[in-house]
Parts: sequence; C-alpha cells; structure tokens
Amino acid sequence: MENHETVLKLLQNTDLVTKLEEDGPFTFLAPTDEAFERMREITLEDLLENNTLAEQVLKLHILPEVLCCNGVNHASPFHRQYVRTLDGSVVMTSRNYEDRVRFGRARVTKCDVPATNGLVHSINRVILPLIPKPVLFGMDLFPFF
Repeated sequence: MENHETVLKLLQNTDLVTKLEEDGPFTFLAPTDEAFERMREITLEDLLENNTLAEQVLKLHILPEVLCCNGVNHASPFHRQYVRTLDGSVVMTSRNYEDRVRFGRARVTKCDVPATNGLVHSINRVILPLIPKPVLFGMDLFPFF
C-alpha cells in the first residue's frame, strides 16, 4: 500500500513484522504517513528511537482476528462495539450514518485490503496508548485531601 512507508519501517524495526508473517488471522490498522506526522503526544522520532514504545503503539493496530468494515456495527447510544488488540487493549469501533468506520478516533480511509493472513485497513490517525493524566492539580496546596 502506498503512503504507508512509516508504519512499514516501524514494523521492520520491531519484532512485529515476524508476528504478522504468521498464519493469523489478523486485521492490521495501518496509519498513513500523514497520521504519523500529525502525532502530538508521542513524536515519530520517539517511535524511531525507542523500539519498545514503537512495539507498544503498533500492537494497538493489530487485531488477532479478521474484521472487515461490514462487520463494524452502526454507532448507537445504547450499543458500543469494542475490539481487542494484540496487546490485550480494547478499542471502540463504530460506523456512522455515512457508513464511515472508526477505530477509536482513527477513521478508516481504505477498507478491506486483502492480505495473505487477514485484512488491512488504512487509517488517518495513529492509535496511541492511554497515558494517565492527573485528576487533581496542586495536591500539595491542599494537604487535607
């Protein structure tokens, strides 16, 4: 797939390229090169310099099952569809009224590209691990809490 050189380079830098060569089945959510350029919390340089971090991020893009875009349900306030990633994390997936499919905040820009052991979906954002943020700031100012 064109416009996916960055994700291919990161896969080759980690051991995940070997994992994806196994029988599968897998669904790979492949961020475009532009998706990596737009990252803010973690930079592309961080991923290129730290293979452990790169592997952690890339595992969020691999589903240990085949899920075609037609298998994603329409969004509803009463029903949410979640998928489990290779590292065991859970990502919400949905389809909107225009039939656009999302995994988390990432929108699928190209669906159901066949691979020898599953499918590839091109996505417009990098799915990043949740980084806990402090709920209360200035706790040292309020020692009675």
